[in-house]
Amino acid sequence: MKNGLILIALLVIFILLGALIQFWCTRRTMAEFARQHDMSFTKPRRNLFDIGTIQGKVGHASFFMGSMSTKYTFGPFSEAHYPDEKSIYMKITVDNMPRNMIIRRRGKSGQGDIVEMILSRTGYSVIKTRDEDFDARFDVIGAKNEVLGWLTDHRRDILKAFLAIKNCAVADGSLKMEFTRSFIDREAIESAFSHIRETQLHLAR
Repeated sequence: MKNGLILIALLVIFILLGALIQFWCTRRTMAEFARQHDMSFTKPRRNLFDIGTIQGKVGHASFFMGSMSTKYTFGPFSEAHYPDEKSIYMKITVDNMPRNMIIRRRGKSGQGDIVEMILSRTGYSVIKTRDEDFDARFDVIGAKNEVLGWLTDHRRDILKAFLAIKNCAVADGSLKMEFTRSFIDREAIESAFSHIRETQLHLAR
């Protein structure tokens, strides 16, 4: 019995050490990325299981990467109405994009749950753009006239390519990409940054 408890304790310690090493490697990678792109990296002070944050400007756009809530500010309801779940995101703002607009791939469970909650609380409905391919693949939520005025044929084509990659979404006037694991290597960060930045540049034209 005693030996069993010791083995369990050692296993728990081993798992915790493995997780800490993953977070430490991700923080180091993020710091290197921030330096190369002239952005600031803020190291977590107390939480050993936090990756820290990157913030800065990319051209005229604001950039952020770090652990953040999956809450969406939408309509008349404050963020307090939404689940306070954390995930690792990269996001970049897009000039003149409607802040209350959400676009997500159909069948994406996590974001789908949030969208369904929004619809049930605000009375908004899914907007049809009259682009059959786009409407079949994505749900668009927001103030109809504002969204349709912004979501031109050109921008829909750009967003089709952006949202075709898993874990991408549009919300809060930004392009967002979610990372599904705590260990993120440099190649993954640079690839995500390239995808999100290229899309932002095309949408801003």
